[in-house]
Amino acid sequence: MGESRSSSPANSTRGDATDGASSEVDAKEARESGTPFNVIDSRGALIPDPGREADFEVEDNKFAFSPGQLNKLYNPKSLAAFVALGGLAGLEKGLRTDRNSGLSVDEDVLDGHVTFEDATATIAVKQVTPKSADDRGTHTRSDSDYSTGPFSDRIRIFSDGRVPPRRRGSIFRCVFRRFENRFFAYLLVLLSFVYLSIRLTDHSTELESYGSEWQQIAILLSLYIIYLFLGGLVEWKRDVDYTKLTSSQGEGDAKVVRSGKPMVIHKLDVLVGDIVLFEPGDCIPADGILVAGYHATFDESCCTGESDLMRKIPADEAMAQIEARALSARNDPFILSGSKVVGGVGSFIATSIGVHSSQGMIVMALRDDPDDSPLQIELVRVCESIIKLVFALVLLLFVVLFIRYLIQLGSKDAAHLSPMQKARCFLRLSILCLSLVIVCCSSSLLYSASFAIAYTSRGLLRDNNLVVTPKSCDTIASTTTICTSMTGVLTQNKMMVVTGALGESLMFDSRPGVLASEDNGIRQTSDLIAGLPSDSKRLLKDSIVLSSTAFDGDVDGVLSFIGSRTDTALLQFAREHLGMDRCSYERASVDVVDFIPFNSDLGYSAIAINLNKSEVRIYVKGRTQSVIEKSTKVWTGNTGQGISTNAVTGAISELLRMRSDTFSSEGLRTVGLAYKDVAGFNTKSSQRSSFLEGIRDLVYVGTFGIQDPLRNSVTDTVRSFQAGGVAVRMMTGSNVLMAKAIAEQSGILKPDGVVVTGRQFRQMTTAEKRQVAPRLQVLADCTSEDRRLLVQALKKLGENVAAVTGHYQDGPALKTASVGISLGIHGSQVASEASNIILMDDNFSSVLKYVKRGRILRGAIENNLKFWISSIVISFVVAISMFVGSNNKTGTFMPGQLLWINLLINCLGAVALLTDRPPDPLTGRSVLLPIKMIKEIAERVLCQVAVLLLCRYAGQSIFGVKTLPTLKHVSSTTFNMFVWMQILSFNHPRRLHIDTFKVLSRNLWFSAVILVACSTQTLLMFFGGTAFNLRRINAIQWAISV
Repeated sequence: MGESRSSSPANSTRGDATDGASSEVDAKEARESGTPFNVIDSRGALIPDPGREADFEVEDNKFAFSPGQLNKLYNPKSLAAFVALGGLAGLEKGLRTDRNSGLSVDEDVLDGHVTFEDATATIAVKQVTPKSADDRGTHTRSDSDYSTGPFSDRIRIFSDGRVPPRRRGSIFRCVFRRFENRFFAYLLVLLSFVYLSIRLTDHSTELESYGSEWQQIAILLSLYIIYLFLGGLVEWKRDVDYTKLTSSQGEGDAKVVRSGKPMVIHKLDVLVGDIVLFEPGDCIPADGILVAGYHATFDESCCTGESDLMRKIPADEAMAQIEARALSARNDPFILSGSKVVGGVGSFIATSIGVHSSQGMIVMALRDDPDDSPLQIELVRVCESIIKLVFALVLLLFVVLFIRYLIQLGSKDAAHLSPMQKARCFLRLSILCLSLVIVCCSSSLLYSASFAIAYTSRGLLRDNNLVVTPKSCDTIASTTTICTSMTGVLTQNKMMVVTGALGESLMFDSRPGVLASEDNGIRQTSDLIAGLPSDSKRLLKDSIVLSSTAFDGDVDGVLSFIGSRTDTALLQFAREHLGMDRCSYERASVDVVDFIPFNSDLGYSAIAINLNKSEVRIYVKGRTQSVIEKSTKVWTGNTGQGISTNAVTGAISELLRMRSDTFSSEGLRTVGLAYKDVAGFNTKSSQRSSFLEGIRDLVYVGTFGIQDPLRNSVTDTVRSFQAGGVAVRMMTGSNVLMAKAIAEQSGILKPDGVVVTGRQFRQMTTAEKRQVAPRLQVLADCTSEDRRLLVQALKKLGENVAAVTGHYQDGPALKTASVGISLGIHGSQVASEASNIILMDDNFSSVLKYVKRGRILRGAIENNLKFWISSIVISFVVAISMFVGSNNKTGTFMPGQLLWINLLINCLGAVALLTDRPPDPLTGRSVLLPIKMIKEIAERVLCQVAVLLLCRYAGQSIFGVKTLPTLKHVSSTTFNMFVWMQILSFNHPRRLHIDTFKVLSRNLWFSAVILVACSTQTLLMFFGGTAFNLRRINAIQWAISV
């Protein structure tokens, strides 16, 4: 889009828009009533809202306006504020910018100041000048320590587009949060201190045993603090990852005009005063006022909550209606950040960015934690059920032990015990039960799931996948169907014109494998174009350049084009063969009457320009079939008398369609060009709807075949998906022949597959769709609504659908799908906003990595769940049996041992099982807690419980008294045996899928956890005897344990 499209009519003399006004007409009321604005009263429009006074005060403001005043334009939309700021002319002067050339690239520190009065002097309206600092308080924003870099004053006053990152708690805060609302944790700590106090004040026992008691309590508390710290560390790391993820979601580019030249910058680098260009599919990065536009239509649902599309009018047109006192409330010049461009092109002046913009204020107000994924919700249900059951059993155990304790108090053996000793026995009993509750009723499984999702998200980022919604990481695991678009996903999106046909008979081709000769009527591209008259070249060049929205730009330091790939391919052809200069120069002298950007529903784009005072020429470019349908003549060349044409007869129409079909069957994208000269075309804005009606009876110019090579990895990726039980279907707006050619090349279309056009699918009944959808492999010539209907039909059949596309109109399909995947390089920002994940490299093979990691994530959580449930059940059953079957001093497990088991199961085990890497083959995983998993858990529990109880109660009989001389040795050997069973169980869930030594060699996390667990257990058995109530065991006892 050239600069001429951003030009605006000359400013007319404005009168007082508020004379005789007695009250301000509220915009919302007018919108609801449908009455026009007859009066705009700007008095009080710029008074700060309570709590926002600081935004109106800036030290050494070199601009006419403060961020607070500019924000009054949008919160809510206020025409009164627009008038108070002087309209577009006032904003232009007050922000020290230019509506045509934008900001200067050489701007740094600005000289002088622009006052509010100077900026708003262009319109004689009743203004309310800003209040003085004395009237608003003494709070003044000071930014004296600013740099002297580019746009330093502008950034100092208005900031930039970046929103401050979400504040997260420190690691200690996360640890404290885990300690909050834990009644049993508080009770355990309290009882431990009470027990120790009683023990220290009891003078009836030996002083030598005080050290042993003190060490046991200290170890008990230390282990629990370590457990809380590790849990808090996992939660803190999850918050860090989520903050990084949300900051990554701000990535994207924006097109602006600076120093009169269009350029692409990061959308966070858009500054107040920038002239921002937009086209369909863009997501608006800043609040602003429309400078110029053609059919500019926006979706503001994400900002206002209203689903109606909003049609915008240029600021000068809005001001003219204010002056005429005939402004309709249904029209407005306000552009809201975060809104999506649905149709039209144009430019606007950015007035509020970052935290001062509409979207920035919403983001600052809504700093929520990520939602739980479906898998986490399932885990919550499983954990709650297990915790309730375990708590009931522990409560029953406590009752049983308490009854036994009361019985023992009445026996002769307890007659010599002092009250302190009886209290110690009761407290020891309570501490044992509480330790068992903490081990078995831990919620660490839920935190481990969050850790696994965060770990997977980081892995996906390494695979060039940016996760927008973390919960989609496990949703993708159950994907059964992938519906993908063609361009940019299956193909490289590197387009170039390789062949074509002009008029009826002029054919050209530049492909190496095609032999050009007079016999087949095909000539080399350069030879044919060089032989055309200059008027013919001019017609072709204007048809390509003027109907395009692409513009000149530097790509990696090379002069190129920025815009849609189809447009850039045609522009490159025009530059190489038609002598095209820079786009801005070609468009500078053109008087544009109206412009309709490409619309997939229409199938073409169109532009009307003034040839002279009485004649307008319309250039049309789009799908070949759509353009041919609108044509009644065909161009045959230029002669001295002007353009030569023939009528499109049935035979000629068939010839044109056949050539297009031939190109399509070779996998080429076809684009048709046409034009029409119209005398007396009405250029009034109120008659623009007649533009579409005038696009008929065109003169067909020619067909261009554009090649977009298939990606090298697509065929192997499709084959991997199909082998993994995932069906791949293609959705494309290209015609049937081209779609079939690409689908066959990529391996999507099989002999028994069905190819359906969008129109055919749309006209099917629900029953027909249910019958066709399972076998449908290609949906060709489809609109965005057709794609949504396909995704919806597949979901109704029970399919879990992932949609892959980057087109701005495919937002509904991405939202409807179970998982929406958009393109990060060539996809639109609207598609990115509607998706769950963004392919940073636009490569279809990255989707395969996404599905792999999703399935591995779910499998890892299932393995961790299996390990957690079985270990908890084993420790619970063994502990209960030993508590009941022995006295409190020699029973296994003691509190310190239980908390080490808790640390081993809930922290180390989780890290070992959740840091798996995706295998090479795409393998499926079972659902959460299937019958097979329950059987495996039961087998493991029965086997380990039997071995542990046999060792505990029959160990001396089996191995002899010499091998296990005391009950202390038996308990220590049993405890050692249990821990090593759990360590070896880290690899138990993997044994059917991955070789153990491969895991150790490629997964450093798993290797580190194994090393830490083995080392810690060995040290405990050798040096933790007193603190953990263990007896050092010999080599034979080690052999029995391991």
